[in-house]
Amino acid sequence: MLQSLLQWTCRCAALLLALLLCGCGGATPQRPGGGPDAVVFPSLESPDSALQRILREVSDVDEPLFKSGSADSASLPRQSCSEYGNRMNFYPDWTPGGGLAGTAYCGYVFDLTGYADPVQLTCAFATAPDKAKQVYLGVANFARNAWDWFELPLCGTVDPAPKSHYASSPDTLMLVMLVCIGSKQLQLANIRVGNTAPTASFTASTSLGIPGTIVTFDASASNDPDGTIYSYKWDPEGDGTYLPLPPFNPHGSATLAKTYSQPGTYHPTLKVTDDSGASDTTSATVKISLGNFYSGTLDAETWAGGYCSAALVNGRAAVAYMRNEELRYMHALDAEALNWSDVKVIDPDCGGYPDLAVIAGRPAIAYQSGARDLAFVRASTASGSSWPAPSIAYYKTSIPIGYYPTLAEANGVPLIVYIGKDVMDWGGIVWCVRAVDEVGSLWLNVATLNPVSTQGDEPALGLIAGMPVVSYMASTAQSTKEVQVVRASDSTGEGWLNPAVTAVADSIYPFANGSALIEASGRAAVGFIDTVDDTVRFARASDIEATGWNASVTVADPGDNCHASAFCNINGLPCCAYDGGSAGLYYVIATTPSGSSWNPPLPVDASADPGFISLIAINGLPAFAYYDGTADCLKFAIYN
Repeated sequence: MLQSLLQWTCRCAALLLALLLCGCGGATPQRPGGGPDAVVFPSLESPDSALQRILREVSDVDEPLFKSGSADSASLPRQSCSEYGNRMNFYPDWTPGGGLAGTAYCGYVFDLTGYADPVQLTCAFATAPDKAKQVYLGVANFARNAWDWFELPLCGTVDPAPKSHYASSPDTLMLVMLVCIGSKQLQLANIRVGNTAPTASFTASTSLGIPGTIVTFDASASNDPDGTIYSYKWDPEGDGTYLPLPPFNPHGSATLAKTYSQPGTYHPTLKVTDDSGASDTTSATVKISLGNFYSGTLDAETWAGGYCSAALVNGRAAVAYMRNEELRYMHALDAEALNWSDVKVIDPDCGGYPDLAVIAGRPAIAYQSGARDLAFVRASTASGSSWPAPSIAYYKTSIPIGYYPTLAEANGVPLIVYIGKDVMDWGGIVWCVRAVDEVGSLWLNVATLNPVSTQGDEPALGLIAGMPVVSYMASTAQSTKEVQVVRASDSTGEGWLNPAVTAVADSIYPFANGSALIEASGRAAVGFIDTVDDTVRFARASDIEATGWNASVTVADPGDNCHASAFCNINGLPCCAYDGGSAGLYYVIATTPSGSSWNPPLPVDASADPGFISLIAINGLPAFAYYDGTADCLKFAIYN
């Protein structure tokens, strides 16, 4: 009794004519208002008759409740539409009174075996209708052997319940026609029966912090297995109050940055809603506390850490430091920096002013040799568990060199900026040298960075927006100093622009080991100690070239005993560790990414007398390597 597929296609061409009997969304089909109802449509072949033809199509039931837009039924009529990957493009060109001409349509078949009431149809569009009454769904009603028509609302969902009317017996097949009118081209991503709720999921940049910590949440891992996420709503404090969706973005954002300014335990919550109205929520825990720091001794030998430099090496904390005349190195054995390796002596003769950085995936150290030359060494392993013999990067000529070297990787090779000066004189020449390869087998004298009219001292080198930038203390006399900044003209550090003055004070102590220069909100920024008013200060460039500078702001006011500090950018916020004099080691974090204002300082180690400090981030939290003059040893502090 089955007829050929061709006969079926011809006879069902009339199907679409009935389409414009569409009704509004809901279980009761109604004739739509407006243009389409003025057209007279012939009757469709009955659902019972159509069903017999559909039973030939085994492939139609391979995906019973979910169909990609391109998975229409070959036994149902199609007009003015074509596959686009796994989607279906519809090209209607319909005007009122035009009847079936100009409409775009195709049909889908679903298997409702095991599916419970209520029956729900959802269309997800990649290119969606921009107004109502552009898309209609015709559903075969087997209870009365006729077709019911529904206007598809903009939300994309209709509910033609109950299942007993729309599932054939005993085959439980559901026949659906989708018709587009008007003139807007539409693209259907998928059409499905029923709805599976979405899964809410998000990550937090950190679960621990101090007041002022910015926590970034990312919900991009949330998903909807049979549709799309329609909206994201955030309750960052977990108190049941969701942030309102902005008018310009009614779907919300998959990311959120939240500043937690008060101590407490928070339970940030995410609620996602799919395009069928189903939702899911999930929460996390963020703990904000005051001064929750732990400090311990790394090297208990006297004067260990007199100069120290910390870095994140292979995902673990590491420290290069000077002990008497030796250059030493230690690295953490775990991500939390709770357990450390044994001390490794890199150079037994001298390790003056070491600066630690990662060069081509391995730790490397620039320092001053015992002969007052500039020395360089790069580890043989990624963790720094073994090291080769150091080499001289640049030999002194008429004056000693290698003072306060600062090291960075530029285009895959080491770049070092250092000071050459007479031993007893304050300041000297700010030199820049660049290696030809990652191991430093040969070095090129690239440039002299300071003007001939000034002396330079204690430089800091960093990459700002991919370009090498150097800050240094400059003066024409020891009693009058200023901070100058010079930026490279290329990413290799081979060419340099003229320096710009960033801050002027009667007496300035910049931070050693390259920690005075950081990136703040895409611009170069420097920190310095102004001993005129005994404050730690911070200034940020007003342009990407670092030629213009904003006025400096006060970071902290530790009094007249502050001689050491360090800066770092943690979670997008400038941070500072400084010597609080008799009050010990302190930490302070900016309230804004630009560093325009700062939170109150927090004590880290009240018993310490920190003479040298290096600040890094471990898992988004501050960590400190420092020489404690009270205990006369190298210590390390973490937030826990």
